[in-house]
Amino acid sequence: MPSGTSIKLFLVEGSPSGLVTAGIGQWTGQAIVVPRSKVADFSSRPEAKRPGVYVLVGPDPGNEDHERVYVGETELALERIKEHVAKVDFWTKACVFTSSDGSLTKAHVKYLESRLIEVVKDRGRAAMGQNASSRPALPEAEVSDMEHFLDRVLVLLPVLGFDFTRPSPEVLAAAASTSGPTFEYTVKGAKARAREVDEEFIVLKGSSASARPAKSWDTYRDLHKELLAEGVLVQDPANADLYTFSRDYPFKSPSAAGTVVSASTVSGRAVWRVEGTGQTYGEWQDAKIEASEATAPAVMVAAPVPVGNGSSAD
Repeated sequence: MPSGTSIKLFLVEGSPSGLVTAGIGQWTGQAIVVPRSKVADFSSRPEAKRPGVYVLVGPDPGNEDHERVYVGETELALERIKEHVAKVDFWTKACVFTSSDGSLTKAHVKYLESRLIEVVKDRGRAAMGQNASSRPALPEAEVSDMEHFLDRVLVLLPVLGFDFTRPSPEVLAAAASTSGPTFEYTVKGAKARAREVDEEFIVLKGSSASARPAKSWDTYRDLHKELLAEGVLVQDPANADLYTFSRDYPFKSPSAAGTVVSASTVSGRAVWRVEGTGQTYGEWQDAKIEASEATAPAVMVAAPVPVGNGSSAD
């Protein structure tokens, strides 16, 4: 059974839309989420006066359905964030990573910046308008320390609502191939295959989708157009009625995936089936829940303690 990780979140202002700090166990690193509108509140925080690595996140100006990310480093977090308020428009939130014991140096944060840029580009989940930064030479022991620091950063970012460092759909789908079923959906001559990983339903590269939309189809029509514009869906050269998925693509739900594949509104629980069995996604999901309940340890319930009526038994 995989070991767990203890994460402590603190809502500085008592609100999830305000400043939020996060840490992991005995790790000396610390994250703080800074909404653009809360930079003034950030200015009085101890993290604002420390070296660190940070990300700016917001809608991509070229496609507001996608995120844009900028990664930077600084010796004084507040001053750098204030510069970005004045000069950079797209971002709505920043997440700053510092060390509570003051152990991060300029070389350390430069290293972290370079590595984090590499990770964001490799995962391919957000737009970036910057080139990789030069990586300073560090002693072997310090490289190990910074790689551990980066691992903690990559754990915290999704917990804090930033998904752009999650593994790419291709990596997730490959991992799922050994731990879960493959689902299939055949409709209008199209045949798609998919795997579920975490909170994503990933349609696999080579799957086909209908190019004949239903007249009443409205749901996900904009997403369908976006997938065509981005080259995720490409025309099948052998069949004008079909598109082909040029790469693995993650959807938020089986219904979203099924609707794009069929170009009509469908229920993902009903149309996707476990490959080779015919079991629907809904039946598979229900069976999985029932099996988990059957193997769960019994919960001991204490017997109620009798409460007297206050009378004496003399």
